Amino acid sequence: MNVPSSALHRAGVLRAFALALALAAAAPLAAQEAIPGLDAAGMDRSVRPGDDFYRYANGAWDRQTPIPGDRSSVSGWAVAARRAEEQLTALVQGAAAARAPAGSDLRRIGDFYTAFLDTAAIARGMAPLRPLLARIEAIGDRQALARFIGETLRADVDVINEGDLFTDNVFGLWVDQDFNQPTRNSAALLQGGLKGDQQFFLSFAQTWRARYREPLLRRLLLTDSHSPAPFRALTVRNLDAWYDAFAVRPGEALYLAPADRVRIW
Repeated sequence: MNVPSSALHRAGVLRAFALALALAAAAPLAAQEAIPGLDAAGMDRSVRPGDDFYRYANGAWDRQTPIPGDRSSVSGWAVAARRAEEQLTALVQGAAAARAPAGSDLRRIGDFYTAFLDTAAIARGMAPLRPLLARIEAIGDRQALARFIGETLRADVDVINEGDLFTDNVFGLWVDQDFNQPTRNSAALLQGGLKGDQQFFLSFAQTWRARYREPLLRRLLLTDSHSPAPFRALTVRNLDAWYDAFAVRPGEALYLAPADRVRIW
């Protein structure tokens, strides 16, 4: 019996395809660990994805990963954050030990880290600021004020792209496309001088930025055990330091009497 050549060709292709599938299935999945974002060793292939996809993807990791003694939980985010922190610490400490040439980025990083550890210098308090304060006290006219502002001005704020609104200087400079004439750039000055506590609480509140369409908001209110993000920013009303930072007084909408503030520790 003669078999058409086209049929033989199709059969050969099918056999080759089946062999390729078999080899792919037989290859250890751990060999794919080089793929970014895939931890093949953390999977549990004894579980069918359709039965429990979480265990299929994370079963081995779940069994083999202990919760650190100083933490109440562990997660992929926490592991990645700790690894990044360890790598960053090694880089900064290496910069401090390198004694790189003065003015280089490596030297600046090392000097900044070393200064942070210099508790004796920190204990001297306001002494390092006295020359700056003396310059401010010596300002006696507009020309001197303009000179001081110009000497301390830095392009250290970004209203739109980075959302960085804080500067330690009197003013921060921002240069970007003009809102009214997009063919040119324009400069804007932002007032500086926010206190550290104010910056902290503002940054905290901004991490909860969120806007919801009404159908989603209704669903979240019915199904999510957490409050919508904007309300979570209001938890600052339980912290005494927030009242001091923004001079919040009785009669304002968010004011809570000290006895009514939630104390966890």
